[in-house]
Amino acid sequence: MGEPGQGAAGAYGEHLADRFWLERPVAYVTRSLSRGPLAVTQIRSDFPTPEPSRSIGYDEAYLIGLMVADVPDHQLWQDGRAVRTEAFQGGNTALYDLRRDPVSFTRTAHHSLHFYMPRGTLRELAERAGARFDGELRFRFAVAGDDPVIRMLGAALLPALERGGALSGLFLDHILYAAAVHVLDRYGELGPLYSTGGLTPAQVRRATGMMDAALGRGRFPRSACRGVRPVRPPLRPRLPPIDRRRAVPLADPPAHRTGNRTARPGASADRRYRGRLRLRQPEPFHARLQPRNGRIAGAMAGDAGVIGSSPDSGWGAPTRPCRRPWSFAAVGPLSPADRAAV
Repeated sequence: MGEPGQGAAGAYGEHLADRFWLERPVAYVTRSLSRGPLAVTQIRSDFPTPEPSRSIGYDEAYLIGLMVADVPDHQLWQDGRAVRTEAFQGGNTALYDLRRDPVSFTRTAHHSLHFYMPRGTLRELAERAGARFDGELRFRFAVAGDDPVIRMLGAALLPALERGGALSGLFLDHILYAAAVHVLDRYGELGPLYSTGGLTPAQVRRATGMMDAALGRGRFPRSACRGVRPVRPPLRPRLPPIDRRRAVPLADPPAHRTGNRTARPGASADRRYRGRLRLRQPEPFHARLQPRNGRIAGAMAGDAGVIGSSPDSGWGAPTRPCRRPWSFAAVGPLSPADRAAV
């Protein structure tokens, strides 16, 4: 519900009438929207204004003026500069941007209705309709045109505005809403509130409701989600890649694998062993056998002089360094060549 526009700070009610050197105007204000009021003020005088109207001041709003009677002789200013102004006919509509300090000087009697529409209120109405409004109306200053909707709404508004009363107030609320929605549709550029291809507002509400229900069941408690930062895995140092073409073997392969049992130490290894860097000292053959076979092989190896061992040591623990050079570790059972060497 609205209230009479007495003592208002915006460009409506007594504040607007005072700019035109008038007293006790007829006005109405509705404050049912959260981002600002909608108002209408009747400016009526049987005498010309003594001088140009005083500055309204900067306001993020628009004034939509409906000329109830003809205005044959008047002058308009915007941003402090005079603008060539044609005569306005009764029933025409003119728009004013209150951010640019419009000033009027009427040299004849005048009667008009001025709709006060803040940009935030227009944006709120657009969002309620599922559209996006950028806050700008497209019009030419000091040019009045015929707008049938505003003209008809003004004709319906005048009797209720002068009569007053609770029922008239409810009726005026709907008139102001209708005028604001029409201004958005005719003079504003509306776009989709949500990006195309996404969820509709109803789908967004349903999805958020499902997530809230899941959080309420304790699956993802809200307290556990507050202030939690994602944990990044620790950074691992990157080692340079191994160039296998430049890899040099650290030892020659065994003689039985190269096919040459008399290969001299330091001879070039086979290509298939190039780039292999996992080397270890070869362990005695009997260390890889079963305990009984290990004792036998250790005793045979000690007798043959391959490595030093003692028959009483069980596993044939070496008593002196191995005579064989470093080589790749053999894997698996003894090959025929190993058995011949043993």
